[in-house]
Amino acid sequence: MKEPYENHEKKPIWIYVSLSIVLVIGVTLFVIKSGQQKVIKDRNALIKSLNESEDPKGNAFTVQEFITFMNSQPDNDRGRDNVIAAITTLARLQGDDVDKAISTQLEKIKTGNSIIRSGLIGVMVDKGYVEAVPKILDFINDNDNEVADAAVYAVGELGDLQNVEVLLDSLATASGKRADALEGAVIRICLKESNPDIRNTEVRRILGQESPTGDYRRRILRILGSLGGKKAWTDLKRILDGNDPDGRKAVLQTIGSWPNSAPLKTLNGIIFNEKDEVIKRLAFRAYVLLLSDSASIPDESKCEEIAKLFKINFSKNDKLILIGALSTLATEKALKLASEVGDQNESYKRSADLASKKISDNISKVVKFNDSEKVYSAEGALVMGEEPFSYSVSAAAVIGWKNPYYYIVWPINFSEAGSYELILNHQKPSAGGGDFEVVLGADKEMFKVSDSDTFEDKNLGSFSVQNPGTYRLIIRGLNLENNDGELMNVRSVGVKKSD
Repeated sequence: MKEPYENHEKKPIWIYVSLSIVLVIGVTLFVIKSGQQKVIKDRNALIKSLNESEDPKGNAFTVQEFITFMNSQPDNDRGRDNVIAAITTLARLQGDDVDKAISTQLEKIKTGNSIIRSGLIGVMVDKGYVEAVPKILDFINDNDNEVADAAVYAVGELGDLQNVEVLLDSLATASGKRADALEGAVIRICLKESNPDIRNTEVRRILGQESPTGDYRRRILRILGSLGGKKAWTDLKRILDGNDPDGRKAVLQTIGSWPNSAPLKTLNGIIFNEKDEVIKRLAFRAYVLLLSDSASIPDESKCEEIAKLFKINFSKNDKLILIGALSTLATEKALKLASEVGDQNESYKRSADLASKKISDNISKVVKFNDSEKVYSAEGALVMGEEPFSYSVSAAAVIGWKNPYYYIVWPINFSEAGSYELILNHQKPSAGGGDFEVVLGADKEMFKVSDSDTFEDKNLGSFSVQNPGTYRLIIRGLNLENNDGELMNVRSVGVKKSD
């Protein structure tokens, strides 16, 4: 009798070899997949821990892990939420080469998820990483509006005058919101330069050499109207005195923010002599804005000009603008005028009463200078900003200057015209510092916060007032050395009559 196995044919050896190979491949794939799953699991754990950390730290490898994580997210609500959370953490991530690594990633993602691309651009703004600007410039004409808008904004925040030409080239063919964003970015960059005749150079070149037309020309004129400068004013005055209605309107739209009172006489002439009602009203609004903001004109003279404008037959809205301008003054005549306006017309009564209260408050803050030398405490100053920017009794100083554009004002009534030496008593907070400007009369100077952690005096030099009256001594922030820091703490300002 034969053994059972003798009833079966022998299998070819290749079957056994193939089975072995398949088994090896399967095991290998399983190991690879398991390894990949472990990598993904470890990555997700890393991202989660950093997202939850109050002070996340990492390096270039960490940044790459974030990018890989974001690229792996599905295109649904949960995936988008994960990407946004990761971008928020990247903005807080600290460590060696982190900022550089994020900037480098921008070169590798010219296309793809718009949330990731625009988010990384935003991270560079949050970190103040100016070295990323050349890479960000590649995105200002991106086909995705979200990415392009983020890039334009970022260049406006981080860029310098060298970037203005590129932005203006894009502005020449842009329209709508994209053009608005480019226009704003050019203005923000230019205003970083304190010298008006330097910051407006490229814009003046475009106007004079390239002869822009249409909407591009109107935007160039508006930009120039925001920048100031003697040469620029010569260019714009020629247009205001000319017969180009579109050009005149474009100039009038921004000339109200001119850094000094030079345009006031021309604007006043347009108000009283212009026949075109649109141009006349634009000139009126620019004039009132510029008059209110002019530090070289005492409040007494401003009140006289506002009183004259009330006699012109402007609309109710225009009269309300005048009442608003009146409310910024700090004189008894301004208080009387506000009361008269409210009594004469019931429709202005509420606004006039509010203006009267504001003027009374302003008057209470006015300090008089009729001596040879005085020191004015920050406690009596007008602190123009939001909490925590305020006067601290315990510190005996204005503190919390986290927004560089906040400012402090002392309304001072000078009994005599002349030159006055200013001394600022201030302190540099921990991880603070930056630049600020001081304005009194027609003079404006820029300074750097002293590098001292104790209060010390800083001589600001000599400033002049041309006529007796009530002026505003303004200390305005310009920028911060550290985006997360504070500009300075201010205890007082000293005023000394120059010999």
